[in-house]
Amino acid sequence: MISLESYHQTYTYDTGNNLTSLSHQANSSAWQQTIAIHPNNNRGTETQQSASDFDANGNLLGLNNIGNLEWHYNNTLNKLIKADKTNTTEYCVYDYQGRRIRTVIETNNQAQSQRDYLPSLDISTKQAKQQTSTLHIGTHILSESSKDNTQIPNQTRYQLNSHLQSNTLELDDKAQTLSYEHYYPYGGTAIIAGKDKTQVQQKRYRYTGKERDDSSGLSYYSARYLAPWLAKWISPDSQGADGLNLYVYVGNNPLKYIDPTGRVKVVPFDMDLEDYEIDILSPIEGTYQNNNLFYFPKSYERLEKIVQTYPANKLDILNDTTKFIIESEDSKGALRIKARSFPSSTSDFQNIMDFTTGQLTFKSNFRDKNCTSDLNATEAISYQYLGMTKIAGALNMLPKTFLREGIVNSSTQKAIKIYQTDGNYPGFYRNFVGHSDNGRSSLRLANTFSLKIVSIKLDDTRISAGDSIFLYLKPKMPLISAEKPLPPRGDMQDCFTPDSRLSRIRRQTNRCTIL
Repeated sequence: MISLESYHQTYTYDTGNNLTSLSHQANSSAWQQTIAIHPNNNRGTETQQSASDFDANGNLLGLNNIGNLEWHYNNTLNKLIKADKTNTTEYCVYDYQGRRIRTVIETNNQAQSQRDYLPSLDISTKQAKQQTSTLHIGTHILSESSKDNTQIPNQTRYQLNSHLQSNTLELDDKAQTLSYEHYYPYGGTAIIAGKDKTQVQQKRYRYTGKERDDSSGLSYYSARYLAPWLAKWISPDSQGADGLNLYVYVGNNPLKYIDPTGRVKVVPFDMDLEDYEIDILSPIEGTYQNNNLFYFPKSYERLEKIVQTYPANKLDILNDTTKFIIESEDSKGALRIKARSFPSSTSDFQNIMDFTTGQLTFKSNFRDKNCTSDLNATEAISYQYLGMTKIAGALNMLPKTFLREGIVNSSTQKAIKIYQTDGNYPGFYRNFVGHSDNGRSSLRLANTFSLKIVSIKLDDTRISAGDSIFLYLKPKMPLISAEKPLPPRGDMQDCFTPDSRLSRIRRQTNRCTIL
């Protein structure tokens, strides 16, 4: 029988926001942990520091009583040489985007176990050829199956989470308790209990829903690793995207903030949805790259300047009403972020950016005519896009495709019906871009992103409330100054619609001199 008691912890920080000591007081025990901070930076260790504690990039090289760390040139953890097991090393393998896809543990150069990470699936293989597969169903449901001589039955683990997305209670498919875990503020385990020792050992996804490595005790957050007992990251934020202290975790406020990607802290809003708000005007670290996105630094910088010059009242509205929902890379293999702004009860701007495919989907963008705010869709989506790129770490990246999904706008439906009748694509392009509300709004936004709509495609096969239109984009040069305001929506056709081939030929002919 486990005996529970209350405890009291006191955290002490220095002027650089570094945790320097932790005091734990309980009836049965008391202990204190001290963290040594380098006098010239924010690097912290459990013992007095030496020059060999960190590499030139600021990555921690050793964990007391755990082992030595080695890093790749791009600051991803390469291997852990175990201190408590002779000739035992854990290796980590990453893909081209820096996501961990495999871990291997070797003893005397012989593989003891291996874990491969696929989209929504983990496969663990031990030396004795025992193989366990973990299928991620949604965010907090794990289905585990084994292939070995013991014939362990398949098991589904339903993980109930806290407001920080930490997995606290695990149930089986009969609602029987498998494990319960309570966490200290920075992710250490205060108590863990389970149906039996095996069930407790099988739990890997824990504090804030992240995987804790058995070999090191580190929690993996895609971009970085967290050491819960140090209350710090073990590698720095190279661009200072989350404050001046490059190692501090969520601004030393782990009861309010979480960090889903290891890049920047966000505020969880809803217990059932991963719903966040973020300061979109602060710098971001460019860690996400994908060939399905345009790499366009000048345009991205221009977009930032446009948003920064919004009137204060509009920025206040967007800051107060915009929320972000993340579909994690780890659980579904694709990085999709949903943004929603609702300046009034009858106005809603809701859009989704799929960074894996490079597609920005317009879900719902309307403003009630009686709304006191004059915030428009272009302003809201531009603001939202900066926030989504900050969360994703997609610095200087722009979408290659727009998708107008479930179209119900009457002027756009009119253009679609004409095209379905006559099949005239040039006419459809002109009617959509120049005369429909959705088309002119798309053109406005494309211009704000310094992108050009090169073609459109009607897709009436999608399962939605209305038809859908794909808009294919390319970078637009030269850039228009960020200080130059966009013309009213009614004038967009004359200013930004590309000339037709026939009009260009006529203009060139008029300029010719007949000899």
